[in-house]
Amino acid sequence: MSVPGRTLIAVVGPCSYLRAALDDARRDGSRLADVWPAAVRVALEAVDDPLERAEWASALTATAASWWASFERLPAPRRERALRLIGADPERTEPAAEVPAGARACAQCDGPIGADRRPHARYCGHTCKRAANGNMATLQRAA
Repeated sequence: MSVPGRTLIAVVGPCSYLRAALDDARRDGSRLADVWPAAVRVALEAVDDPLERAEWASALTATAASWWASFERLPAPRRERALRLIGADPERTEPAAEVPAGARACAQCDGPIGADRRPHARYCGHTCKRAANGNMATLQRAA
């Protein structure tokens, strides 16, 4: 998977591909309405798994207004600025647990999700699920 004129490392996710494509379009003076469908297509091509690709398509569609605002260099709304807290959380900066290739990682602790969990489980257990839901409630109150 490549973005014309860009070299991206293999660990990059769909958002990085989308951002690179939109950055190039803005630099070229293109209108977002003209490049959005192709940019999303490039981003989704970075995902091999069809189920994950569908989830990313849904996520990118749901956040399209934010991508458009960013393209126009408008300030992020308060609820999006609150998400920066997650990235700045010192408890989340420790190295992730070793997750075997092909295994799923917990959305809360980055540890492996056991094979006994349902196929679409996002958390390794109830503790992580409760912790994640508590974090979401805090973010919703901050927004």
